[in-house]
Amino acid sequence: MSKYECPVTMAKRIAGFLLLVLITDAGPARAEPLVATQIDADNAASTILGGSVAIGGVGDWALQNGEICAVIADPSHPTDAATTGGALIDLGLCGRADDQLIFYVEVLNNSGDQVVPASRIETGGDDAAAWLDVFGARDGVEVTTRYALDLAEPRRLRIRTSVTPGPDASPLSSFGGAFLNVRSLSPFTVSTTGTSPSYGYVYPAFRESGLGALADAATSADLVVAVGAADLEPGIAYGQRAVAAYVRDASGKRTDLPRFFLTDFFSTVIFAFSEPFVFADDDDLGWLGLIETRFMDLPAGDVLVLEQEIWVGERADVSSVTDLLFADAALVTGRIDTAPAVVHIDRPGGDPFTEVRIAQPGPFTVRLPPGSYGLRVEATGGRSQSRTIEVGADATDIGAFSLTGPAELVLPRGSPMRLVFVGIDGTDDPDFGDDLRGANRRRDGSPRRVFPLENAIHLTGRDGDPASVAMRPGRYRVLATRGPEFSVESIAFELAPGTRRALAIDPPRRVLETPGLIAADFHVHSAPSNDNATPTSSQIANAVANGSEVLISTEHDHVFDLAPTVEAMGLADEFPSIVGLEVTSEASSGVAPLSIGHANVFPVPVQPLAHQRGAVQSEGRRWRDIIADLRAMPGARVIQLNHARSESGEQEKGAFFTHLGPAVEAFDPDEPLEAEPNRVLIERDPQTGLRDIDFDAMELLNGSDMGRYEVLREDWFALLRAGEKIVATANSDSHFRGRPVGTPRNYVRYEGEVVPASTFDEARFVESVLQGRVFGTTGPILDVDFAGSGPGDTATVRDGMLRVRISAAPWVPVEELRVYVSGEAVETRAIGDGREIEIPLTLEEDGFITVEVRGEPTGSYALVLPGVTPFAFTNPIWERATEAGGEERTHAGSRHD
Repeated sequence: MSKYECPVTMAKRIAGFLLLVLITDAGPARAEPLVATQIDADNAASTILGGSVAIGGVGDWALQNGEICAVIADPSHPTDAATTGGALIDLGLCGRADDQLIFYVEVLNNSGDQVVPASRIETGGDDAAAWLDVFGARDGVEVTTRYALDLAEPRRLRIRTSVTPGPDASPLSSFGGAFLNVRSLSPFTVSTTGTSPSYGYVYPAFRESGLGALADAATSADLVVAVGAADLEPGIAYGQRAVAAYVRDASGKRTDLPRFFLTDFFSTVIFAFSEPFVFADDDDLGWLGLIETRFMDLPAGDVLVLEQEIWVGERADVSSVTDLLFADAALVTGRIDTAPAVVHIDRPGGDPFTEVRIAQPGPFTVRLPPGSYGLRVEATGGRSQSRTIEVGADATDIGAFSLTGPAELVLPRGSPMRLVFVGIDGTDDPDFGDDLRGANRRRDGSPRRVFPLENAIHLTGRDGDPASVAMRPGRYRVLATRGPEFSVESIAFELAPGTRRALAIDPPRRVLETPGLIAADFHVHSAPSNDNATPTSSQIANAVANGSEVLISTEHDHVFDLAPTVEAMGLADEFPSIVGLEVTSEASSGVAPLSIGHANVFPVPVQPLAHQRGAVQSEGRRWRDIIADLRAMPGARVIQLNHARSESGEQEKGAFFTHLGPAVEAFDPDEPLEAEPNRVLIERDPQTGLRDIDFDAMELLNGSDMGRYEVLREDWFALLRAGEKIVATANSDSHFRGRPVGTPRNYVRYEGEVVPASTFDEARFVESVLQGRVFGTTGPILDVDFAGSGPGDTATVRDGMLRVRISAAPWVPVEELRVYVSGEAVETRAIGDGREIEIPLTLEEDGFITVEVRGEPTGSYALVLPGVTPFAFTNPIWERATEAGGEERTHAGSRHD
């Protein structure tokens, strides 16, 4: 889990004013125009939405007007912001399967720790509108929110919230609603009236810059458009519009309140303060306003009202929303001779106003109020063109934009491979993930990296591969790879402006045979997770191009089946897939003040009509409770604790060993499990007998983070010494195409055929993982045995020969071998040219043997896998001697004996 890899956790770490929120997905067939009802098995076909993150199911609540379809989670269905439901979780245009909304929740005092829990939901409606009323309360404050759809404005969802403190309520300085973006949605902030700054896609940085930066970033602009991913179809955009914020006192007097948006690529929060400013400007929070807020409190009996709207656009651009808001404005028509492209439209002075995404060459339209505008067209291959236009009250034709042809590279066909592009002789590395929105720039124009660089193209060798790619002119080196079992091929070339040439590169050659091993990444994400918008097909192509052999879905709190997409890509015969899940606990609770972190589980059954498609509920529970639910399912499965330490070494919700859930203290590998704070891990549930430590596996290597690996290795060794047979794994945790799936990866010992995929035995694969017949690697291939026993096996001799056979492709450096006995390093030696090493070992007592190899990233390795260390590690070979009585000693707590 790098800074790019677990944004859900990062989004929640900001204190005070920011919070997570927004956007999930939709997709039923069109139904009767006005619907407000609870979803059940009989109406599910017309009320459950489709889309990348649609999770609503039976028990949740549907709201429709024939144009917009929405789902509100039942109070019994928590989000990862709270231990209860009541959140807006799915929203889209009916019948399009276009939902990309993650979720919307409401909070007191703009604090992520004060999400308002819902207690009940009621339906209502008349001939003109339908609505759902959500009732909740927290800390003595009653909150009622009405979600309403009508026929007069069919693309608008109205949200009206009333907040009323009781006589014993805690202080209330502000109230807000929060939408989660988490790099799935791109927020565009605009003042439609021109009276406040418009940030567009390039918002001020404030997360780690202190309260002053936060005060400056809060804007009284009235619209934030959360634009869906450019490469997810069908496209969608959500326009969150501030309508009013006011307070009514007991006499009925209305007083308008200051309200602001605070937004970035993690979340968008609309919040209203509970009193007007006395000294500060209602349109400018600033330091003075921040000081005033410290003394605000809504009196008991007064009612704070926040009114807002969500307008749903049918494209992944801002104009699909602004055209709805300015439906009476002049229609501006133009033409562009290339695609994809984006037309950025700014007011005088450069304030962004809207933008239009061009999917096909030809005409485009946009509605603009009268005035002067600057237009800038951005197209692939670094092409751009600008002009100034004047718009009056009547329709305007602004003519054609003609952009010179890009340099075009024709890609090879017929072979799976990952093509890594490196700029040379002053040419920048290309970024194939650039969506042309400009979000990777700061407001001063300098670059910033919101998303990891995507300088690679993934080919599956099937007809669906891209035929060509537009590039900036320049000199490039391309390296073709297919994972650690294959060669790296390389070619350098130059692209001149307007030219088209074929990439004449040889496909990678197999240089290593790995009989009896299957390559699999146990931790991969795509758009059905709530923290990225990478199409599932892209991540499958990423896996195939990098040499993965079994595909496992592990989306956040969303049981998702890869098989239909694998089949649609023409890969079903060669690549078996397993349905899995990442159990993602994020909400604080009395049971676990810092949540309980994350864990992957596979296989699990898909329940198509269930909330989150049957994901196990994780908020407000201990791991032993969740493990009990998972173990109660038919069949065997792997439960893998993920990234249990943080990158920073600090306490973090998603890193379980930094707080241990109920203990709120970090695991101490130097203390026995029976000692504090470790003791909480082995407390048995009085009904099930299960413990919080009863995982099957533990992710030691997550992405390229070797520092965290070394900390987690010591934790793992301590658990193994205590007799806890936990299998170690290595996974990419890839969320984006810029993170190669399968680096690192697991090689699982598996005797049998994988191709055709119909012969793959999922149960046998799972059993091999559970037995620890696995090694993790970023390139080196290991074959290790002690006295004839390999990883996951048990040797019954004290003296024996440890044999280590190391294989590596020529581009993978391997230089050092390290041997551990019961967690203590007993042998370190340079490998040199000798890849078969024998080391005599004598074990004085029962224990275990593990092996690591490492190299320095140089040459092609450093270009193909920047930031990654050539590395591999084994699971334990257990050693248990037979005592005089002939009875074998066992490890207490062993799972897989």
